[in-house]
Amino acid sequence: MNMINYELIKEARRAAKMSQTSVAEAVEKLSGETFSQQAYRKIETGQTKKTGLLPYICHVLDVELEKVNPRLAVVSSDAKDRLLARVNELPEAERIAIVQAVLSGLSSD
Repeated sequence: MNMINYELIKEARRAAKMSQTSVAEAVEKLSGETFSQQAYRKIETGQTKKTGLLPYICHVLDVELEKVNPRLAVVSSDAKDRLLARVNELPEAERIAIVQAVLSGLSSD
């Protein structure tokens, strides 16, 4: 079951006065992954279940990931802060591996 609030993504993009192309370019630059306007449009309109870049989209649009996909709100803010502090203590390569694993899991939704 897909719980992504596609309308919130579209509203956030419009509020930011960004085009689909500019969001896709910003996400591509931030993530290092190839990401086109067409791929972004499919996410915004709910035509794809591939959501591995959703955290990057939310970051670019300055919208909380948990509001876009409530399933991702499984940890309290305090617990998230403690977890992030521990993760930030890890060497960079390990942090990158963790992020890649999390994003890979989101892509399989």
